Amino acid sequence: MPRYNNDGRSNKFVHMLGSSEGRKKFDQDDRNKFKFTLNKGGIQRKNRGGGAFARLDATGDTVMDPSEPSSSRSGHVHFEGAPRGKKFGGNNKQWRKQNQQGKNNAHIFGPLWHKILILNGKAYAKEFVLPALGQRCRIPFVPICYSVYGANTAFYVEGRSMAEALAECSGQIMSSDGQTIIAMRVTPSGAPPTAHIDEACEARIKTVLDLRYNSAMHTLNLENFYMSPEFVNDYFLPLYRPSVVQKLTELLQPHLDSIVGLDLSNNKLPALDGLSKIINKSTALKALNLRGNKIREMQSLDRISAPSIIELILEGNPVCDNTEDKEAFISSVRKRFPKVIKLDGNDLAPPLSFDVHEPSKMPEIQGSSFCNEQAKSVVLRFWELYVSIFDSDDRQPLLNAYHDTASMSMMSSYSQSGHVSQVESSKKLSYYLSDSRNFIRQTDKTKRFKLLHQGKLDIVSFLTKFPKTKHDTNSYLIDMPVAVENFILFNVTGIFKERDERNTPFRYFCRTFTLVPQNSGFVIINEMIYVTNPTSEQIKHAFRQPAPTPSPSPIPQVPGPAILSDDERRQMLVSFSAQSGMNDEWSRKCLEENGWDFNKSAVIFTQLKEQNKVPPEAFIK
Repeated sequence: MPRYNNDGRSNKFVHMLGSSEGRKKFDQDDRNKFKFTLNKGGIQRKNRGGGAFARLDATGDTVMDPSEPSSSRSGHVHFEGAPRGKKFGGNNKQWRKQNQQGKNNAHIFGPLWHKILILNGKAYAKEFVLPALGQRCRIPFVPICYSVYGANTAFYVEGRSMAEALAECSGQIMSSDGQTIIAMRVTPSGAPPTAHIDEACEARIKTVLDLRYNSAMHTLNLENFYMSPEFVNDYFLPLYRPSVVQKLTELLQPHLDSIVGLDLSNNKLPALDGLSKIINKSTALKALNLRGNKIREMQSLDRISAPSIIELILEGNPVCDNTEDKEAFISSVRKRFPKVIKLDGNDLAPPLSFDVHEPSKMPEIQGSSFCNEQAKSVVLRFWELYVSIFDSDDRQPLLNAYHDTASMSMMSSYSQSGHVSQVESSKKLSYYLSDSRNFIRQTDKTKRFKLLHQGKLDIVSFLTKFPKTKHDTNSYLIDMPVAVENFILFNVTGIFKERDERNTPFRYFCRTFTLVPQNSGFVIINEMIYVTNPTSEQIKHAFRQPAPTPSPSPIPQVPGPAILSDDERRQMLVSFSAQSGMNDEWSRKCLEENGWDFNKSAVIFTQLKEQNKVPPEAFIK
């Protein structure tokens, strides 16, 4: 059984020391008689007593000193490829000469990549060697990443059958001058090294992209990209290497907005971590081909955010073999690509949606709302004082704003879809997420309890660790739905920026306060904070205009849906679920997509049910 070095080559020599007594004698007497020294580019193992030595040549093989008779060695050395049972003393010169000519040369094969080493290949032109091998080899092959290694040259091929066919060519090709037989050594290896992308390499990549991009159809074909004939003989450029993807993203930047079809098939992709940047920036993408890759889990697609995709090909990936439930597989695909109507060439039923496909206009943003004019002045004054302290360099005075037994929690999340790695550094919510009490993500009960801050000392201590802030007073929207003699509930939303950061990132916040009277004023008994990133429109208008005094919204000219409290929505959900027969999840989906308009939701549900477009799982409770 051959043993392999780190680079995949086998040790072609095996010490056989004979009997156990001989091995014991060698261990005791000769263990310390050997040392490693550098000599002529190789590593020598030299007997300090003047005995035989073995030297590793530039290719990693052992070259024995032919002047040392084999009888003086504690055992004998056998070379793979040499006749078994024969010791090489004086005959070693003759065998080495034959070996250099390609005769009796030992080849080793593995299942995947192989390195084809051409001995003294630097003496032969690549333009002669590769065509000559192509004519002699019994099966066609593609040499990958032809390179020079000292006096030798080497290239890579993929697959055992191709490597075996090339091994048969060793010693069968004469040099161009007809004087020398070209010898080769075939060994298994890892994938070829990724090329350094210099100007010459970049020019080759540009040529390939120009050929593969169809400007009329706005499609990009990157199928089997690393085997592109324009560069495969000189460079190895697989799409699963970050440096390659980074260069492609840079070169494709002018076309990303217009690409509607992208073919990434047969690229040995285990995941789409790097390529997700190209896919997510292709906002017009409708069709994606991932056939014949190595994607094993559906979670590998989570980094893709391409909601416009309507056609997807996944066949030929292990993930397709790991599922037996076809409906569950389709459901998993649509969870990530909700608009897909064609999967692996098969038409799917249109995705269920409660949209009526009519042009709709988003309701206008309404101003602040107060249920009680007398309580309004209390809330406005309270918030004004509170935020002035919060934006200062010392937040300790906020102790006076909280009840001794107050409680507070914070939650944070990314509003956009996609993986966190796709978020710009200035939009990372790392600080807030570490203390987020999101019950969906935070399942540890002990951790949940620790993230609930109780008592004003604990609360203010937590708020003191917040980044230094500056609130945009023009962004406030204040809603006060409840105000009685001993209880006020109000909610504030708006924009603030972090003062300490170099790029002063903007954040959107929503804070809900519950106030109770204490002495001659009010204090906070409960608070909930939510922090996320603002929309581009909110950033556009932040910190621009002087802040008006919040006031109740005027009566809109076009009546819109009533603003429902959480209790009212829960009651509506229970009623709609009971009348429609759907479970809570689907009932909520129907109500949300119709603006919590009960009558409109009922009409849409009735229409879809008559058309048999409501799936059976919607009625499973």
